[in-house]
Amino acid sequence: MIHGLYSGLMWMIQPLLRSKLLRRGLKEPGYLEQIEERFGIYADAFKTPAHEDKPTKTCIWVHAVSLGETRAAEVLLHALRAEYPNIRIVLTHGTATGRALGATLLKAGDVQVWQPWDTPAIMQKFLTHFQPSLAVVLETEVWPNWVAQCKHSNIPMVLVNARMSEKSMLSAQRLAWLSGPAYAGLNGVWAQTPDDAKRLELLGAPVMEIVGNVKFDAQPNPVLLAQALFGNPDILLLDEPTNDLDVETINWLENFLADFQNTVIVVSHDRHFLDAVCTNIVDIDFSKIQLYTGNYSFWYESSQLAARQTHIAPSRHSERDNVIPRRRNADQVLRHRQIGKFCSNRDIGLHGPHNRIADLAGQIRALRFGFDRIQIRVWPGASCGSGYRCGKAAVANAPLRHQ
Repeated sequence: MIHGLYSGLMWMIQPLLRSKLLRRGLKEPGYLEQIEERFGIYADAFKTPAHEDKPTKTCIWVHAVSLGETRAAEVLLHALRAEYPNIRIVLTHGTATGRALGATLLKAGDVQVWQPWDTPAIMQKFLTHFQPSLAVVLETEVWPNWVAQCKHSNIPMVLVNARMSEKSMLSAQRLAWLSGPAYAGLNGVWAQTPDDAKRLELLGAPVMEIVGNVKFDAQPNPVLLAQALFGNPDILLLDEPTNDLDVETINWLENFLADFQNTVIVVSHDRHFLDAVCTNIVDIDFSKIQLYTGNYSFWYESSQLAARQTHIAPSRHSERDNVIPRRRNADQVLRHRQIGKFCSNRDIGLHGPHNRIADLAGQIRALRFGFDRIQIRVWPGASCGSGYRCGKAAVANAPLRHQ
C-alpha cells in the first residue's frame, strides 16, 4: 500500500522532472540529450549475444550517478572485463558530468543511457529492453522500484563501494517503511569503511565485506596535466598536481613551474612542495579568506602565532564574533572582490582529479561578479560544477609547487 503511494507520486511528478531538466539544460546542455531515455524510451535496439558455451545473458548494468561514482566505475569496469571478456555493459548516469566521463569508458558493444526514473513501468521498460543478468550500483543510489523490479525479474542487484553518512542514515530511518525493503532487497553490499558497513546494516542491508574506496585505485591522467601545463593560460590552477607522480617527474614539474611566466595557483597538502615554490599562501576557511606573503612554513608560523594571540585575548575574539551580520557580509564581499580582481580578465587553466576540478571551477566562477570577464577553460576529461568549500591555495607569479 505505502510502496504503491510512493510509486504513484513518482509517476505524478514526471512533468516536474522534465521541467527541471529543461531548466538545467540551459546552463549544461548535456541534460538536454536523450531526455526520453529517463522514461524508458530508447532510440536503438539492444540485442545481447549469448555465451558460446551456453545461452545465458551477458549484459551487466552498471549505474554511476555522477562524476565521482563514474571514476569508481572505471576501476570496476576494468576488473569486470578482465574477469568476463565477453560481457556487454549498460552504463547509466544521473548527471551530465558523469555521462560525459562515462562515454570515455565504453567499449565496442557497450551502451550508455540515462538512469531510469523510479516507477515500476519505466523500470520494467528498462529491464525488458536491456535484459541485464546483474545490476551493479555504485556508492549510494538505492531506489525502491529499482530493487523491487529487479527482484521481480530475478535479476541480482548489488551495491558496491557503498557509503552511508550518519545524516543519510537518519533520513533513511525516518522513511524506514520505504528504505527498509529497498536495502533489505539488495543481494549484496560491499562497503567502503567499517562505519559505512555498520550504518548500512542498521538499515537492513546485507553487508558482505569492507573493501575500501575503489576510487583510490583509479590512475591519474598525465595527458590532462600536460595539456594544462602547455596550454599557456594567464592563470594556471592545479589541484594536487604531484599526486601519484614519481620523483623525476615531480622534479621536472618543479623546474617547469619555476620558469613559468604567468600566475600559478596550486591547491595542495604537500608542505614541502609549497615551501619550495610558492610566494603567497591563501588560507580559505569557509567564508574567511586570508592572504599571507611567503611560503607554507611562513603561513604555518603566522597562523599559529595568530591562534596564540586569540587564545590570550578571548575578549577581542568574542568582540569580533559579535559584529553585526551586515558588517560581516560586507567584509566577506570585500574578500571575494579581492580574489575576483586577481582572477578577472584572465584565462584560467584547470587541472586535477575529475571530482574536484568541478568544485574549483565553481569557486572561481562564484568570485566573478563586478568584473568584466573571467574565462574558465577546462581540458577534455574535466568538468565544471560547484561545491568546493575550504582548503589552502598557493599563489606564485612564476614558481609554484605541490604538497
